[in-house]
Amino acid sequence: MNDGTLDSAKESMGKAVGFFRDQIKGMRHGEIGTALIDTIRVDCYGQKTPIKQIAFTSLDGGRIMISAYDPSTVQAINKAVEADGFNSYVFSKTQVVVNLPVR
Repeated sequence: MNDGTLDSAKESMGKAVGFFRDQIKGMRHGEIGTALIDTIRVDCYGQKTPIKQIAFTSLDGGRIMISAYDPSTVQAINKAVEADGFNSYVFSKTQVVVNLPVR
């Protein structure tokens, strides 16, 4: 096997491991945290931007509250969260709510 192929495989595997680490950051000791959605990218301002750069996230009981810094991004945030497989809805002019499964 040549060195170029091996280096390419190592790089690809490193990216996959990094992505997996980002995805499981939101789970600690069986509890779900806001980091679960921080890596979702929202299509706004002409590019894909992580939620954590355009909104504040917090836990409220069995749900995650996403408070957008710019109210014009709320619909785009909701669309991105739903596209990532979460059950969410627009709560107010500046907030999106993500319902979490009950244990």
